[in-house]
Amino acid sequence: MGRIRVRMAACIAASLVCGVWQASAQADPRPMLVLTGAIEIHTTYGPWLTLIYTEALGRLGYRLDYRPYPAKRSSLVSDSGEADGEINRVAEYSQLHPELVKVPVPHFAIRFCAYAARPMALANGWEALKPADLRVEYRSGVALPSVQLPLVVSADRLTVVNSTLLGLRKLQVGRSDVFVEVETVADAALAADEFRNTAIRKVALMDSADVYAHLHKRHADLAVKLGQVLADMKKEGLIEKYRLQAMVKQQG
Repeated sequence: MGRIRVRMAACIAASLVCGVWQASAQADPRPMLVLTGAIEIHTTYGPWLTLIYTEALGRLGYRLDYRPYPAKRSSLVSDSGEADGEINRVAEYSQLHPELVKVPVPHFAIRFCAYAARPMALANGWEALKPADLRVEYRSGVALPSVQLPLVVSADRLTVVNSTLLGLRKLQVGRSDVFVEVETVADAALAADEFRNTAIRKVALMDSADVYAHLHKRHADLAVKLGQVLADMKKEGLIEKYRLQAMVKQQG
């Protein structure tokens, strides 16, 4: 009798679990759109991007699955079609990655800045690095510096690092002279205890660029529709509203 009761209880529990799973699946039957992004961007802009694209894709009948990777890995995953696209890249990105199409409306803009650990007078803009005899580094997989820096810095003075943290550490110990990074990403890293007494400072603004979602070419029609939704959201003031919400979330 006791065994029968145990079996009945187990069956009831299993039925409840299956019921919950089925109810969850039925509760939101919308297709999922997987968008990747550089982990450094996810750490800083992630909450804002999540709010923007959860709403934008929701209006088009999709759910968002936002997955952070190292920048180069993010490119490989989206190029291969394993993911549906990238959530945050500069306009030139689709020129370097022909498997992707740019959503025609940007969600916001980011700034690329130069950082140094020793005092230096450096003008703004990429051209400022051209005459300077400086060892320059940037993070692997970041599109705009990878395009602009080779035009103004000779190959023997230009190197790539795999992470923001490594770039700042090399700067701090004198293994490079200038590190170019997304301003918010570098500033967030410099706020860590490791760099509390660092001499590293922002010395110049290299560029400011609009950033866009890029979808795999199989979603070319969706990219156009997504652009229109983003334009509508901007008119409604939602992008700025979400920025403020994301700030509160990060500070909390």
